[in-house]
Amino acid sequence: LFAFLSSQPGLAVVAVAAAILASVLAAALRRVILDESRGRGAVRPVAALASLLLAAALVVPLVFTIASPDVFVIPKVTAIRVTLVAGLILLGLGAGRLVEVSAPARSRATRVMDLALIAYAGLTTLATITSIDPGLSLVGQNEQYQGLLTTLLYIGFFYLARVALTDQRRLSLLLVASTAGGTIVAGYAVLQQLHLDPI
Repeated sequence: LFAFLSSQPGLAVVAVAAAILASVLAAALRRVILDESRGRGAVRPVAALASLLLAAALVVPLVFTIASPDVFVIPKVTAIRVTLVAGLILLGLGAGRLVEVSAPARSRATRVMDLALIAYAGLTTLATITSIDPGLSLVGQNEQYQGLLTTLLYIGFFYLARVALTDQRRLSLLLVASTAGGTIVAGYAVLQQLHLDPI
């Protein structure tokens, strides 16, 4: 396996990123299971979900593979989909109690935002159904993939973040993780521009 990954550096990067996300999810699920047995199941899924989202903010920008014709976008979209499914699993583990403990109070601004997102999702779905090419509208153009599925992914991540990233510490960690991931990507782009690409 090591020899195979060494011969495919881009695939190795994807494997490492997947391993990191899997490790975070495994650790998060372990914490949830342990805390469920101790009667603290309403709180820990929030921490586990926050850990998953923070890891994704750092790792997903770094995911790519030279093993496929689409080096950057398909691996990232796949990583985002896997992360969303894992996040929904964690959300399901807490069920109603998770939302009660962690969701912010539903202010008027929050309700307006919810209605706006529902309207946007509805209009995008309607546009996809009535499109001259519904398949393309569903998935999106090659090397972009900004179709209906990706739009729904973004909305799903918004709600997961709203449930899990509710305090200043977690928001600060999100900023650090996003900045770190973006900095690494920018550094790699500089290396490519200088023709020093190690891959």
